[in-house]
Amino acid sequence: MTTRRAFLGAALGASAAAAGLTACSGVAGGGGGGNSTGDSTEILVNWWGGDDRAKRTQQVISLFGKAHAGVKVTASFSDFNSYFQKLNTQAAGGGLPDVIQLGGGYVPQYMRKGQLLELTKYVDDKTIDISDIDKGQIEQGQVDGKLYAVTIGGNMPGLIYNKSMLERAGVEPPAADITWNAFADYLRTLQAKLPTGVYAVDHLEGPLFTTWMRQRYPEEYTPDYKVAYSEADVTEYLQYWQELRAAGVNITGQLEAAEIANSAANAAPIALGKAVFASQWTNYLGQFQILMKDELAMTRLPSGGKQAGDFVQASQFFSVAATSKAPQTAAQFINFFIHDAGALKILGVERGVPASAAARDLVTPTLKPYDQVQVQFMSDYAVKARPKSQLDPDNSAAVGDALNRAEQSVALNHVSPAAAAKKFMSDAAKALTS
Repeated sequence: MTTRRAFLGAALGASAAAAGLTACSGVAGGGGGGNSTGDSTEILVNWWGGDDRAKRTQQVISLFGKAHAGVKVTASFSDFNSYFQKLNTQAAGGGLPDVIQLGGGYVPQYMRKGQLLELTKYVDDKTIDISDIDKGQIEQGQVDGKLYAVTIGGNMPGLIYNKSMLERAGVEPPAADITWNAFADYLRTLQAKLPTGVYAVDHLEGPLFTTWMRQRYPEEYTPDYKVAYSEADVTEYLQYWQELRAAGVNITGQLEAAEIANSAANAAPIALGKAVFASQWTNYLGQFQILMKDELAMTRLPSGGKQAGDFVQASQFFSVAATSKAPQTAAQFINFFIHDAGALKILGVERGVPASAAARDLVTPTLKPYDQVQVQFMSDYAVKARPKSQLDPDNSAAVGDALNRAEQSVALNHVSPAAAAKKFMSDAAKALTS
């Protein structure tokens, strides 16, 4: 069960000395040495992401190589949409990378296919040190109580917005406690003051639907891994955004289709100057900001339903392939990635805020102003969020795909929200039982 705790809070103010900054706990200062475990001296690391992530990761790989003489690290990355297609092809051929970047919904899926190595051995012998990692994020990498994935950053759902555009329009940002109904009115008012071709909101991204439903139900899924919400709930959700689209406030179906087809940050409407607001994960703020001259900011998603729906999650994990010929070296790489001082300063918060209190304390003063916004957002709102009490089901990614199809059927094919919701519920049920 995910436990409630302040993701940042006092930990951000703790001193490095109190956190214990040593090679085996807290933040390591480098060093290392060659491989004496009998492992292969070469590992392959795979991840998804854009050019900025690739540059940072390659720099950390180079740093790891200098600290571990004789070890060769080969890197491979792609955009999100093609990443899992390639990964599934590699898995079918028995050739998964040694170190694999995964999202939470994919961890149980790959584990149950026998494709991930159980990591308890490497935690017990301190090859991977999780003593200073946020407990809730550790648990998100566990399946049936065993650790198969190590968090490499945490994030939250939020509402990223173009602060410069709001200023040019003469409109104040929405209040952090605004309701969904009031937000719709706010967006309509904003749209009337925007240039032609710029939309008030891009609602498409995944954390929005999850947050919306968790505001109304304990979790998005029931304990036996069925959807917790009803067809009427999905109809209401689709109807809300379709009404805004029909009013010219929400992005067009064509822009949605392009965004689904290309998940890179530089293809997002907000990064292209075509949307003011975008629901996204906190770590995207920096990814968008480096592509733009306008200043971005962030606020909480609107409120609705019975309770808070937002949550802190491990934004990405590193796992080790069950077929790896160098599991010890792969585990050493993961530990280096989350604890080495040089690596942490290179990585910043591009993959999310570090889950280690000592790492956060080290990294925060070195961040660009826009990344400071991300850290401050999580500091302000993690304590108000409601942690997830269970992992998503194995095929939750397929449910997300079904939601995209439902969105597109309404936006492009003029299917009614009610009909799209009915089809979505059928598709979701099939995905969760396959």
